[in-house]
Amino acid sequence: MLDPPRQPHSIRPRDAAGLLLVTGLWALCYPLITAGIGFAPPLSFAALRALIAGTTLALLAALLRRPAPRALGTWAGIATIGLSATSLGFLGMSP
Repeated sequence: MLDPPRQPHSIRPRDAAGLLLVTGLWALCYPLITAGIGFAPPLSFAALRALIAGTTLALLAALLRRPAPRALGTWAGIATIGLSATSLGFLGMSP
């Protein structure tokens, strides 16, 4: 027997607005990196970007009263993703 077709899910306006915000911020990232990379070496620029982003996220988490991760494995995963996503890309840009 085949399952009956499912109805498509609708997206809530709040979720759509969040997706549009993330898309806009992500799109804004490239021109800002292009403009800023001339003012600092690539790895220093990556470190500054990570510091600004991390501070912003920590403040947002505190305002929303979100608990910090407690497990060491979670922190190791966060550090691995942060280092690979931020530093390795800029390391390839170094002369």
